[in-house]
Amino acid sequence: MVESLRSFSPYTQRGVRELSELVVTPATEAVITDRDLPHVLARLRAHGKAAGLDDAAIREYVTQIRETGRMAGIEAMPSIVYDRMDTGFGFLDKQTCVIWDSPDLLAEKAAEFEDRVRHNCRTLAAENGLAGIRIFAWCRLTGQPSRRPLFRTWC
Repeated sequence: MVESLRSFSPYTQRGVRELSELVVTPATEAVITDRDLPHVLARLRAHGKAAGLDDAAIREYVTQIRETGRMAGIEAMPSIVYDRMDTGFGFLDKQTCVIWDSPDLLAEKAAEFEDRVRHNCRTLAAENGLAGIRIFAWCRLTGQPSRRPLFRTWC
């Protein structure tokens, strides 16, 4: 039983005011704001057309996102949700020195991870009929040439 809900100050750790309700939403990596919704829907339509979906299927996905803010598998389609993707390196200060420990092992693990991502991408595209997931390749981080493309527009 909950007696009361309060917001609190992270600085003093004291209650600031009483709340009448608390809304708990499912955790998601695909956060679609009202401001971004038109852009997300435009990318969804473009990717759906490129994947060969008929207009009715695309409308169904658009309706799901408009009504619920999501659709099944949307977390695996960040290039539809976001117009650009950042890496963890973007959060580092320009003066930060990054030291690669065991670069050959890092490259091997990155390639294994990229292969899993590609497999998941293809599986998702086959199940949902959508394409357009961009993959950020290891060569972009290291500056080393790669046989793989930097961005893969289609899985």
